[in-house]
Amino acid sequence: MLPDIHDTRLHLMDECDIDPAVPSLLSPGIQSLHDAAQAVDWAQQLNDYAAKQVAHRPDRFASFAALPMQDPAAATTEIRRAVTELGLVGALVNGFSQFGDENTVVYLDDPRDAEFWSTVAELDVPVYLHPRDPLESTTPQYHGHPWLYSSAWAFSVETGAHALRLMGSGLFDRHPNLNILLGHLGELLPFNIWRTDHRIAVTPRGIDSQHSFGHYLRNNFYLTTSGNFRTPALLKPSRKSAPTACCSPPTTRSRTCAKRPIGSTDSKSTTTTTSRSHAPTHWPY
Repeated sequence: MLPDIHDTRLHLMDECDIDPAVPSLLSPGIQSLHDAAQAVDWAQQLNDYAAKQVAHRPDRFASFAALPMQDPAAATTEIRRAVTELGLVGALVNGFSQFGDENTVVYLDDPRDAEFWSTVAELDVPVYLHPRDPLESTTPQYHGHPWLYSSAWAFSVETGAHALRLMGSGLFDRHPNLNILLGHLGELLPFNIWRTDHRIAVTPRGIDSQHSFGHYLRNNFYLTTSGNFRTPALLKPSRKSAPTACCSPPTTRSRTCAKRPIGSTDSKSTTTTTSRSHAPTHWPY
């Protein structure tokens, strides 16, 4: 989140024709804190700060809550407080959470998060599943090639796998109204979901879900265009019908913003495409 959201960010939004923005805490954020008590305290402070910033210009800003998923009960309490008392519009979770030590991680399909997801469904707010790097200890295939980490590759692979875990856990059968936001045109999922479904149909290997993964991608996920501004990548998920809206993503804060067509193929540019539309859209698969 930009500390200077009412000056620098607001001017950039005006230049880029962005009406609302949702500044939020990005990767790795609260998820990297090993101490659960510290995670709870920091999340509460960050959400209080976010609410105060939004209150200055509620016509231009909203915010997603940071959550201490290291403590599922506290995260459940905090999402309710953030939405019902602070007026935040959902949550942003930066992938898996580390708990106790650096190498102990918990994903959002963990059974201990059942009450949390029930509360999210009750509140009817979205959860943005934002990328973070996988642990070096679990990715020997990246060793010696540091460029494979972060947004060049590892972000999408890690986050796409996390989303598949949610689909395969039966989460969306228990809570069919849940909405998950994914950036970067879906973290590679739209381009491989058919093969995933095809191979799972042949060898289920313990999948605990009632529908195809394509079904969940269509009905429970919204995609944003953040950081993936290439025409073929956009046309793949939207080939059957045009998207009705385009979301200016949280990662806008790390790029220069200027008006340009969606789908530019200039790989050297760091410009973020924006729109006056207010929401992401479902895509046909």
